[in-house]
Amino acid sequence: MKRLLLGVCVIVMFLSACAVFQKKTNQETIGQEAVTGETAAPETAVPVFERKIAEDVPSFVSDALKSVPQDALVGIGAAKLSNISMSQTMAAARAQADIARQINQVFVQMVRNYSVTSASDPEMVQLFQERISVTIVKARLSGVSFPVQYTDDDGCFWVAAVMNREPVSDTISNAQDQAKDDFPQMSSFSTAALLSDAIASIAKEEIPVAR
Repeated sequence: MKRLLLGVCVIVMFLSACAVFQKKTNQETIGQEAVTGETAAPETAVPVFERKIAEDVPSFVSDALKSVPQDALVGIGAAKLSNISMSQTMAAARAQADIARQINQVFVQMVRNYSVTSASDPEMVQLFQERISVTIVKARLSGVSFPVQYTDDDGCFWVAAVMNREPVSDTISNAQDQAKDDFPQMSSFSTAALLSDAIASIAKEEIPVAR
């Protein structure tokens, strides 16, 4: 019994010492802040990526784009025709066409980045770029979503088209596969390795409204 009581006393004394040490540490920290005027540095916040639109758009467009992934491409189309159905079709087509334009921009940026470190013949690289660009423009886009399809108070129909990283990569890779037999010298051109930097660069540019 005496040993049990002795053990309990030791534990209580240990916990009390810890509490006193913690209180002293907190007081020292508060005192240091009072003297220096400095506070503990907060955790670094992750910067919020905000897409830029070339002109004023309805709030339902800009608000919807806030939740779009940073590595996605966005196209905005607007149309005001004789009826809502025609306006919707035209606005969607314009938004998708701008997505295709941006995919080509991403590919061109990839080629530029590749050329910096590659020993490939510049003329061959230029021919490769032109061939792939034409294929991308003619490609039937898949994997496009439409988070915005609304009419504003003036009767103009707005469509925002979004294409995530994966279908963008697939579009470029498919175009590259179609040309690989004609450009064996470009076998080191890797979409997987070059896409991230290129798509980040293009996604930060202003988004025009296709009308």
